[in-house]
Amino acid sequence: TKVSSTMDEHCVPLGAQQQDHQDHDHDTDEEEQEHFQQVCRSYQQYATFHQTRQQGVNHRMHQMLNSLRQDVTSPDANDGAAGEGPTIESLLPPSLLPQTPENQQHQKQFCDATIRNQFFLDNVMKYSGVMTSQEVLRQRREGNDGGAMVMDWATEDQMSKLDSVLKSVARDWSREGREERSVVYDRLVGALEKYMPLARGESC
Repeated sequence: TKVSSTMDEHCVPLGAQQQDHQDHDHDTDEEEQEHFQQVCRSYQQYATFHQTRQQGVNHRMHQMLNSLRQDVTSPDANDGAAGEGPTIESLLPPSLLPQTPENQQHQKQFCDATIRNQFFLDNVMKYSGVMTSQEVLRQRREGNDGGAMVMDWATEDQMSKLDSVLKSVARDWSREGREERSVVYDRLVGALEKYMPLARGESC
């Protein structure tokens, strides 16, 4: 009987197979752990991220309006064109114009909303045994001896995913999301109740 001198590539010793599986599981565990840490960072940094981004929007709005005012009052401006047509300020809603009562109310509502959302996310993390945003801030203060502290920040893409999570939570559980929830779920719930009714005293 002729014995083949080459080993079938699939005939790997059991020990080597187990090692390959262990290496794969180890890599998978590391990837999942890294993903979990990224999700936690986005939860912990939600309010800081959105309030900082809003400050940037406000700053750019100030710069744009100041630049437009300077262009209009510039001696080089075309006298014939000055005053013709609507201005940017007249087109913007009062809530976007700096220093207006509507803008101040809008900024307060935005700040309050981010704080409430952060409180909700902190409760999710607390229930999961993860540090909350306040605990992270406290740790940074206690661990910072006056020098710059390196910190990993969540990305725009990660925050966008978190915003989608919050929208889904609002749709599924809030009073404000009742109308959208009805459109999405009422027909499904009605079909389940019709074709798969629960027996008396039975719970789902």
